[in-house]
Amino acid sequence: MTNVLLEVNRFSKSFQNHILLENISLQIHPGEICALVGQNGIGKTVFLKCILGFEAFEDGHVSIAGHPLAERESVRRLTAFIPSDGYDICDLLTPEEYFEFIMTVYQLSQTDTLPLIQELVSRLGVESHLKQLIKELSFGTKKKVLLLGTILYDPMLIVCDEIFEGLDQTSVATVIEIFQERAMNKRAVLFTTHLYHLVESVATTVYRVENNQISLVGK
Repeated sequence: MTNVLLEVNRFSKSFQNHILLENISLQIHPGEICALVGQNGIGKTVFLKCILGFEAFEDGHVSIAGHPLAERESVRRLTAFIPSDGYDICDLLTPEEYFEFIMTVYQLSQTDTLPLIQELVSRLGVESHLKQLIKELSFGTKKKVLLLGTILYDPMLIVCDEIFEGLDQTSVATVIEIFQERAMNKRAVLFTTHLYHLVESVATTVYRVENNQISLVGK
């Protein structure tokens, strides 16, 4: 197993001729739970999309477990992205259909995966929503469904944008437990949040976005 799951070297990104992030370098290793904090509109979401290959950037290099972003099949298998909004791709599916879709795409065994779905559905409290269209679910429930779907194929790195927003206290505690369990299994999580009181309780590494830079705050 590689010792670096995410490597960012000399990354720069501009938006409408304005420098958003400049000359960023960082690494995320197996077992890390990384928080990315900073004011709204400062570039956190854009950074997440860029490092997963969803948005172009001007300069620098990003690799996932040694694979460049151009190796899309490897990047898709090794990573997952839970956005803060914009779930159009799965809005017309029910959670049950979405999980079946994930199982088909990643060729997952029903014998192994169905019991995991049952466990996570119970832990995340989405039993009563399995046959509803995802577009009809609450903001927080949509996030839980997407998180559950990503866990099924067990990516090395889960990237979350404001994952805790819209969740009740019980769900927040469950998501933190899931992050910690994954870290114990040498997986990693990178998440943004404006709920600063959660950072100390869950993050093993904290980065701050400020003045076009991403700086290590604590580890």
